[in-house]
Amino acid sequence: MSATTTREPEFGPTDLDWLTALAELEAEEGPHGFTMTDATSPDADPSDHDSVWKFVAGVPVVSPEGHRLRAPVVDFAEKARLDFLDRLHKRDPDPTNGVIVPVFRVPRAKRKHRPQPGTTPQQQ
Repeated sequence: MSATTTREPEFGPTDLDWLTALAELEAEEGPHGFTMTDATSPDADPSDHDSVWKFVAGVPVVSPEGHRLRAPVVDFAEKARLDFLDRLHKRDPDPTNGVIVPVFRVPRAKRKHRPQPGTTPQQQ
């Protein structure tokens, strides 16, 4: 007596079409999250007064004085990785080429709450 096992494909034709479309979209995506087609389109040219849209950078915030402005966002994971590479490069400049530096999120040690300057503990 023999048995034959026939596996069903893990991905069907529709799944493969979706994966291909996703790969094409990701390959076209720039570092800013927009497709390079959109990012380089004449429709976004800031010097063309008839352009359809414009790109703005930064997160909208309101300053303490009430002014609306755009501020950068700090990627703390990338900052930790780059700071580590800077320290490594200062110690020994040569062997840092090709080094991969994984970044981990770990719990921070609890700190004692410090009062803000100019306030009393009751005001916080």
